[in-house]
Amino acid sequence: MNALLLLITIFGTSIQGVSTKAYGKKTGGKGCYLYLTLSRAAGIILLMLTAGKLSFDRSILPYSLAFGVLYSLTAIFNFLAVNSGPLALTSLITSYSLMLPTAYGLIFLRDPISVGFVPGLTLLLISLFLINKKTTDDGVAITPKWIVCVCIMFLANGGCSIVQSIQQRASNGLFKSEFMIIALILVVVVTFVFSLFHEKKDILYCTKRGWLPAVVCGSANVIVNLLVMVLQGLMPVSVLFPLISAGSLVLTFFFARFLYKEKLSGVQIIGYVLGTLSVVFLNI
Repeated sequence: MNALLLLITIFGTSIQGVSTKAYGKKTGGKGCYLYLTLSRAAGIILLMLTAGKLSFDRSILPYSLAFGVLYSLTAIFNFLAVNSGPLALTSLITSYSLMLPTAYGLIFLRDPISVGFVPGLTLLLISLFLINKKTTDDGVAITPKWIVCVCIMFLANGGCSIVQSIQQRASNGLFKSEFMIIALILVVVVTFVFSLFHEKKDILYCTKRGWLPAVVCGSANVIVNLLVMVLQGLMPVSVLFPLISAGSLVLTFFFARFLYKEKLSGVQIIGYVLGTLSVVFLNI
């Protein structure tokens, strides 16, 4: 059962990237904040339709607010970092933020360290670096603004997963849907306000052309977040997040290569091979 849930989580993680790329192609790269608004609004609707009877306990409110704030910070400062510095390095640092929930699991949850954990995690980090290597030296200057933005994004992205773990342990695995609904409402409000200020002239155009991939992404995001919370109660956190990252890395390679016909450099292919090997080691 763990393996099946993990595979669905990995597939859902990769589908979000595919949907985001599809949205960008349809809208010409416009409407970043609107995309987040539409996709997370779709996630709220999906939760409402599938959760059954909801029970909003006041104890989950601090966790939902923390998750919503961190999620919003991740989205906003990722956008600012991409537009003020090197894209590849921004993407690489985002990927490396998985180290935060991994470290949390090892230090605070006393997760056991398997024989394959250290070599698996090492291969994964090298893999992420190599995959971004093609465009790392893109001639874009690293500015103080970019450093601040990418640091906030790194901490916020890793913090989201840590908050999920803390909430589930505090609630004995309950209130998954309720936790997500409150958090996503906050995200939708924040991103919609940013969209109104920065993308007002593109809202109608992007909504008409990009609503479908936004709905697909939002639905996949909700499923992934719910399954991550379930899996945190079934396997060590320090293993779960590297496995999701490595697995989605490998699956995204196939989507990029065969769906979008993207050509990869030899260095990037080596990176994906190492990513595949990291999955094997992490499962030992």
